[in-house]
Amino acid sequence: SPTNTTVETGAVQEFTVEVNVPRDAESGYYQTAIAFTDDLLPNSTEYINSMTLDIFVQASPKIELQTSYISDTVKAGQEYEYKIKIKNVADKDITIDPKVTRYTYDSFDTFALSDDAIVTSAPSIIKAGEIASMTIKVPVPANATGSYNGYIDMNVDGKTNDGSNPQMGLNFRVMQQPTVPYVKTFKTTSTAPITIEVSTDTYDPAMGLRISPKNEEPSFKLKLKHNSRFVSISPTKITQSTNVNTGGYYFPAWALDNSTIYQNTSNHYVETYSVSGAIGTWELQILPKNTESFGYSITSENQDKNQHILK
Repeated sequence: SPTNTTVETGAVQEFTVEVNVPRDAESGYYQTAIAFTDDLLPNSTEYINSMTLDIFVQASPKIELQTSYISDTVKAGQEYEYKIKIKNVADKDITIDPKVTRYTYDSFDTFALSDDAIVTSAPSIIKAGEIASMTIKVPVPANATGSYNGYIDMNVDGKTNDGSNPQMGLNFRVMQQPTVPYVKTFKTTSTAPITIEVSTDTYDPAMGLRISPKNEEPSFKLKLKHNSRFVSISPTKITQSTNVNTGGYYFPAWALDNSTIYQNTSNHYVETYSVSGAIGTWELQILPKNTESFGYSITSENQDKNQHILK
């Protein structure tokens, strides 16, 4: 605008160009020409006094996902199942056809798992405003090591993802269960009691989205030797503590229900052992289970009651 005007010689005329993008416009580049006079180039249909207008349109997303990724620590030879929610935020019904693809650049990917071995199950049609569920089954090969990295393209309405609709990232890491214990040797110079604490911090990387198998609690198998002879040892105290966040910290409000409103963000587990002291050389063996890391402390009291922690 203005759509029609007369411009005097030497005068300057400003025009306003307004573009209205339909809500359901597809992503892409759109181009048009705006001619200010009817003058054409000789022997051409191209206008002399014209300009081109290039616009890139980013389409509005048609779906929202409960989470943009699933990351989990898994064990070789087991099958894992996850469930996530999908919301249709478009003004009309949509179709989805989830497809799994791994990233080919991952040099640590030694899962020996084909993409089609990961099975997704979801309704093909989601009505406008509806919230649907998708299950993902991941059979971890018995010889799997390293990690698997990929993604699920939702293929909304059968079209290539133009960046407007989210895809779900997948990251699975194989946890190796040690069969040989960690060994620590230490010496004592008094007969004061010895206290041993073994601890680990764990968290749920799948954020409660894993259906099965359930997370297994960490534990430790300890053996203790004094001067090369085994000493009877068992936990005298087990302490568990947890940090809890409301589910809204991780998930959108529409995806919350009784099963996801509270999320255990981290867990602290401690086993405490006490044994009678003796002067000499000790050997502590620790075999962890269901944890990827742990810490420990060995506390012995000297005769003057000053505590010494041996790590």
